[in-house]
Amino acid sequence: MNQTTTIAIVLGLLLIPNAIVSMSTISKSGATAAMVETHTRAGEEALTAEKFERAEAAFRMALSIDSTSEAGQQGLARTQAHRITSREESVSRSDAISLGYIFELALKNDAKHAEVYQVGLGLVTTALGDKEGAKAWFDKATASKSASSAAWMARGNFEIGQKDLTAASASLAKAVALDDKNGKAKLGYGIVLKRQKKYAEAVAQLQKATSALPGPKAWYELGDSFLRDSKFEPAYNAFVSAAKVHPNVNKEPSLLKRLGVTAYRLKKYQEAIGYLTQATQVDKDPEVALNLGIAYQGAGNHTSAAQQLSKVVQQRPAHAEARAYLMKSLVQINQIDAARKIGRQYLVLAQNRPAMKPGAQIITNMLGQLKGAPSKTTRPSGKPQPQAAPPAAQ
Repeated sequence: MNQTTTIAIVLGLLLIPNAIVSMSTISKSGATAAMVETHTRAGEEALTAEKFERAEAAFRMALSIDSTSEAGQQGLARTQAHRITSREESVSRSDAISLGYIFELALKNDAKHAEVYQVGLGLVTTALGDKEGAKAWFDKATASKSASSAAWMARGNFEIGQKDLTAASASLAKAVALDDKNGKAKLGYGIVLKRQKKYAEAVAQLQKATSALPGPKAWYELGDSFLRDSKFEPAYNAFVSAAKVHPNVNKEPSLLKRLGVTAYRLKKYQEAIGYLTQATQVDKDPEVALNLGIAYQGAGNHTSAAQQLSKVVQQRPAHAEARAYLMKSLVQINQIDAARKIGRQYLVLAQNRPAMKPGAQIITNMLGQLKGAPSKTTRPSGKPQPQAAPPAAQ
């Protein structure tokens, strides 16, 4: 073997380790890319299924392997935009600032999904209190003829927040027209129609929403629409349906109050008492105690009625209606002097207070009926009716 051959062999042996290292690096790089692709694919699948937490976890895993992965970065940004668009989470001011930066950057690099970023920017801008800026983003999100039902729904929800019911109604109607399966859009549209006092149209949308959405919200709004239209039986049935699917109805005073009021209207007095008693345990608003007192009157239990109504008068001395109901129950349990006292106290409070004049007239009339009454045989006339439920919670 000559010297030249020996040198060649030695050089070849020296190069082999470098080649092995190079092949190993390529192999590791390929494995890394494969893992990133696996996680981003899992993220896309979860995002399509609207499993946003799982999608975010998958994209973050991809980025933990390769922080420069464009697919991972864009997937994470889209997931965060979808999460706030779905209204599953509220946005704090600090989060809104951070997300705004992320969405603006994603909008530049991922034009294919511009709409979801524009909607997200509209929501975070709203959270930052910039109404004009938010409106501009929602306008952009719905400017295209291909704008989705979700974009129109987000715009409609923003307009509800701005108390522009006419615009909100048009936007949500568009959202429903674009996607008949969008239950949240039907729910929002029904709520707007209810606020516009278009109860028949509201009921039509909300009935569809109850089929499309789980949970009590659609049933609650349906019942409230019937209640505001004085259709007490379907209202009661809808509230019962809401209670059946509510995870903790005993701590939901707005639903309990409406169940109590509609049960009373249907002369289900014991049921009304039960619901309103539960409501008083979680809501100390005197109006709840007032309705409970009226329910006791309907059931003929004037002792319990007087106890509840006395609480209302103690908390709100200028409440003429509570005093009138209390006077009626006191008469029924033969406490006519106490009834007179309750009425006279109101007249003293009403002196030089023009706002109390209508109540003073009612009390004066009732005192006139009690004039000279020796016992419970002389009673103020008129059957009490419970107050209408307060406006539905939004």
